[in-house]
Amino acid sequence: MTPSPRAVRHVSWLGKVIPRRGTAVGAAFRGLVGDGGCAVVEGGLEPDTTAVAAPITVDGAVAAVINVVGPTFRVDARAVAAAAAEAAAALARSITG
Repeated sequence: MTPSPRAVRHVSWLGKVIPRRGTAVGAAFRGLVGDGGCAVVEGGLEPDTTAVAAPITVDGAVAAVINVVGPTFRVDARAVAAAAAEAAAALARSITG
C-alpha cells in the first residue's frame, strides 16, 4: 500500500479486522457487483470515502478481491472500477494460465 502525498487522504487500518457487511469488499466476495464487474460503496465504513472492489474469479469462485478506497471527492468510481475490473481479469487469467 502506498500512502497518498496529499493532505486529505484515506489511511487504512493495517491489521485491523473489519466486518465485510456494508463494504465493497464484502459485496465483491458475495458476487454482488454492477455492470462493470465491481462493487462500489460510498460511505460504507467512514463518511466521505468511496470504495471500489473487483473480484478475482478463478474456476467460478471468488478467490480474492482488489479494493481501492479514497476520499469521495477525489475518487472517480467509474474510472477506478474500469481499471480494477481489468486488473482483476488479468490476475484471474494469470492464475488459471
